[in-house]
Amino acid sequence: MKKDIRTTPQSMNMNVMQKMLFSIIQCSTSFYYTKEFAISSGADLFSKILEVSDGGPFLVEDYRMGVLVKGEMDVTVNLIDYHVTAGQMVFVGRGSIAHLHRVSKETIVKGFILSADLMSLIFPDKHLSLSSRSATAFLHEATIDDRKFLDNILITTWSLVHSKGYPEEVFHSLISALVNYYDHLYRSVNHLQVEGKGNENLFNKFIALINQHCDRERNVPFYADKLCLSPRYFSTLIQEQSGKPAKHWIDIAVVTRAKVLLRHSPKTISQISTELNFPNDSFFCKFFRRLTGCSPTEYKEQG
Repeated sequence: MKKDIRTTPQSMNMNVMQKMLFSIIQCSTSFYYTKEFAISSGADLFSKILEVSDGGPFLVEDYRMGVLVKGEMDVTVNLIDYHVTAGQMVFVGRGSIAHLHRVSKETIVKGFILSADLMSLIFPDKHLSLSSRSATAFLHEATIDDRKFLDNILITTWSLVHSKGYPEEVFHSLISALVNYYDHLYRSVNHLQVEGKGNENLFNKFIALINQHCDRERNVPFYADKLCLSPRYFSTLIQEQSGKPAKHWIDIAVVTRAKVLLRHSPKTISQISTELNFPNDSFFCKFFRRLTGCSPTEYKEQG
C-alpha cells in the first residue's frame, strides 16, 4: 500500500466533518449530525470524503466506532496499514493519524462519531482501556452477537435522538453501553495479540510506543529499552518484520506530527521545534527538509 509522507495533514473534528459532508448532512436519511456526536445508520461516508479531499492524512480529534456493512477500503492509521472489509468492526481513537487510500464503490458504514467533550462528560472518572493512551485503533471481525448488539444500540439511539425533547441521561446511558462494549473488544483484541506471533506483536507494541512518545523521543535505544531488548537485536527484529529500519518509523511519526502543527496550529517554527524536543531550530529544519524536500516555512506557506 502506498504511503506518502509528503501529503498534507488535516485536522478532522466535528466541525471539519460537518463542512466536508455538508451535502450528505443536509439531505441524507441515514446520517444524523450534531456538534457533539454523529450517527450513520448506513451512509456512504468514505466515498464522499475521497470526493472532497485527498484522503488525508487526518489528525482525528474525536472517537469513531462502527462496522463496515458493505464494500472495502485501504487505510493507514497510526503508521499501520489496514485492509477493512465488510463485517469488520473498527475503532479509531482521538489523537490517531489516519490516511484513507482507497474505497470501493458503495461502501456503507454504520456507526458513531463522539466528540472528546461528550466522552469526558459521560466518562468523567472511569478508566477505559480505549482512552488510556492517545492514538488507539483496532479492527475486530464482528460475530453475530456483535452485530446484533451494535444494531440494537444504533436503532435505539437513532430513534431516541429523533424524538422531541429526548432525555439526555438515556442517550448518555446508550453511548456508555456502546463504548464499554468496544472497550471490552479492545481488551480482547490486545489479549489475543499477546498470545499471537511474537515479532508481529513486538512491531505493534513499537508502533504504539512511537505514537505515544515520538514528540519527545526519537532514539531507537529508548524504544528498545521500553521493550526490554538490546538496541541491536530490537533493530534487527523490526527490520525483519516491517522491511524498514526502526528509525524510519520514528521519523515518519515525528514529521507527520510536525506537519500537523505547522498547518493547523498558530505555533511558530521555534515553538514546534521545542515541542518536538529538537535541540535547536536549525536541527529541526534540516530534519524536516530531509524527509519532505522542503523547509518548515515553505510547507507552512503552502497551506
